[in-house]
Amino acid sequence: MRSHETASIAERTRHAQRLPRRIHRLRTLGMGLAALPITVVLWENQASPASWAWLAFTAVLWPQLAYWLALNHPQPYRGEIRNLLFDSVLAGMCVPLMAFNLLPSVLLVTLATVDKISTGIDRLWYWSLPLMLAGAVVAGIATGFELQPVTSMPVMLACLPMLMIHSIAVSRASYHLVRKVKR
Repeated sequence: MRSHETASIAERTRHAQRLPRRIHRLRTLGMGLAALPITVVLWENQASPASWAWLAFTAVLWPQLAYWLALNHPQPYRGEIRNLLFDSVLAGMCVPLMAFNLLPSVLLVTLATVDKISTGIDRLWYWSLPLMLAGAVVAGIATGFELQPVTSMPVMLACLPMLMIHSIAVSRASYHLVRKVKR
């Protein structure tokens, strides 16, 4: 193999790993921030140990597993798209887990959709909606579609970091991509 071919392969590998690396930082931040209001809702609702375990998986383990899965996929870019779609399933599942608590549920679904739009991947947000709904239905069946939509002041306060920090982080990442394209 010629040296320029080796350099080209190395550049393609680095390029293919950029999306998983960029998304990993945002996923870790987003899942961590989403855990704040979910934790408060679960605490208020005296949630089962299974709900707490699901939150731990979603907020702590999934971002690391998703990154590993993407980097070990034969095509890391495609692996990351799969992970982004699974993120939507997880977001949908969190809504019934929180007994459809209104503010954090709407915020979670909205920000999960914004995440897909901000990737710039055509129709990713559109593909994610049925998966989010499917996740909500599956978790709703598991939780008996318990309904407690009223949002308490502690939950509202716990939503603020997710709303502010996540929105700024995604906007900043998008800004840097636009600047790179302009150059």
